[in-house]
Amino acid sequence: MKVKNYEAYRIIKSECLQSEVIHLYGLSPIKRDSFSSQFKGLYERIFEDARKQEFSELPSRHECVFIFPSKDNYLEWAPDDGGQCYLFELELTGELVWLDAKVINVDLVQYRLKIDLNEQDLTAINNIALKYWKTSEQKDVLKSESCEGLFVGAAKIISIEEINVKPKCHKKQTSINVCNDFICNPTSDDELLYD
Repeated sequence: MKVKNYEAYRIIKSECLQSEVIHLYGLSPIKRDSFSSQFKGLYERIFEDARKQEFSELPSRHECVFIFPSKDNYLEWAPDDGGQCYLFELELTGELVWLDAKVINVDLVQYRLKIDLNEQDLTAINNIALKYWKTSEQKDVLKSESCEGLFVGAAKIISIEEINVKPKCHKKQTSINVCNDFICNPTSDDELLYD
């Protein structure tokens, strides 16, 4: 769907702030960063092929910025290793589609640790990709905690908040702290989840 002055959110690690602001500041075009892991590269290619074949009108995951609709579920999109992060409130103008990433987060898990993927595995991943793209047709997709937006266009930063996020292995996450001087104190280690 085309959007103009649409509000959404994005979270990034603090060490990526400078490069992110260069991409987002003002009304600059923005693109997705390159993919890192070998498996992620493989499934992203399969997802892109499925998009081209069945959902070519939707933005590509290779050429988009991932956003989320609500500030309330920022922990879903925080980096797994936690740390100092920045939460961007954005005003978007461009192309946007909402999808349910739960399909990726749940259905792909069984393939992530396999050393050799066979033809049957690749077919299954292709089916997962089709299932993912079909979530764009769901009317209630925005209600999912795993709702992700694929955005291509121009973004204007409305606000930036610094947050301290514990690694996802912790039992309790920190909350957002709006800091006047952009310095937040980490929470104590007594909230760690011990075995």
